[in-house]
Amino acid sequence: MSYIELKGINKRFADQVALRNISLTVEKGEFLTLLGPSGCGKSTLLRVLSGFLPKESGQIWVDGKEISRLPANRRDMGFVFQSYALFPNMSVFENVAFGLKMRNIGKEERRARVEQMLHTVGLGALGHRMPHELSGGQQQRVALARALAPEPSVLLLDEPFSALDAKIRLSMRQFIRELQNELAITTVFVTHDQEEALSISDRIALMREGRIEQVGLPVDLYSRPATTFAAEFIGTTNLFPIARVQENRVYVPFPLVLDRPVPPEICCLAVRPEQIRMALPEPEATESDGADRSSENTGAPSSSRCDALTGTIRSRILLGSLMRYRVQVQDHMITVDQLYDPHQAERYGEGTRVHLQIDPASCVFLAEAKNEVSHC
Repeated sequence: MSYIELKGINKRFADQVALRNISLTVEKGEFLTLLGPSGCGKSTLLRVLSGFLPKESGQIWVDGKEISRLPANRRDMGFVFQSYALFPNMSVFENVAFGLKMRNIGKEERRARVEQMLHTVGLGALGHRMPHELSGGQQQRVALARALAPEPSVLLLDEPFSALDAKIRLSMRQFIRELQNELAITTVFVTHDQEEALSISDRIALMREGRIEQVGLPVDLYSRPATTFAAEFIGTTNLFPIARVQENRVYVPFPLVLDRPVPPEICCLAVRPEQIRMALPEPEATESDGADRSSENTGAPSSSRCDALTGTIRSRILLGSLMRYRVQVQDHMITVDQLYDPHQAERYGEGTRVHLQIDPASCVFLAEAKNEVSHC
């Protein structure tokens, strides 16, 4: 039996359905992330798990016990809110000690726990300060220390980095992952940031419109999305609706050669931008204007290989270590990512004719209607 089990959880606000028959498990010591767009139900699910919101139906099991009827203060869970919710009239020390005081922990033990926790989160010398005297990252650490001080069995984090700037957010998510590993505490983390989820999670539960869309390892959700929503939400992808299939070729609408039959329920092809190779045409392929016009009309180069395409770069964007290109093939725009090389980038300007090659092994075929996936 898993450490946490949610079985058939439903929740409604007036006429709006927030959670639809959610069933999910979390293993002991696991870092599970609830990922999804705003309004998908992830924060609602976290609050139902914590007891801050009542469910309409379903069961919540933790460590073999059904806890649905227990109030929030008896569920042995630490909660870090998006806004931190620190008491402005209390010092850092008093904020961290608050939960221990509510549990009637003795003064000496309370002091020892607070000092240890402040040291753990790197704020050992700041216990006397007031919340308004701290940076956003420091306030976040105080909130984390307060949640962990009572030594809960489960840690719940509701988008704790949303108010931080990009650099601090990056360091804080690394800090929380290292701390979670050190304490081996079962953690459920809520975010809408795909990069955040991919970088720190043991598993991800992707949510959409109050439902679980897909659950799996980060690498599986990225490389094996089960639906078009999963493919588009996690990372950047190229989605090609399948126009027709002819023997070992699929038309999207340009032809691609596959190494296996395409199941009849397949409706869409997904390819990640970094899995597409881009190169300049060979000199002999560009000498003839006629050859170029032929390639532009068919979407395939004069070599007649159907897994290689000829297109034109329409735009490019520098994304730090990556250069992202938008390449027009026929009437379709294809996104291609390459490691940024300033010398190479000079050769791939807007308007440049290029060859693209898609390896069949990198393709993912989606059967959206049945929520199934097949890899070519």
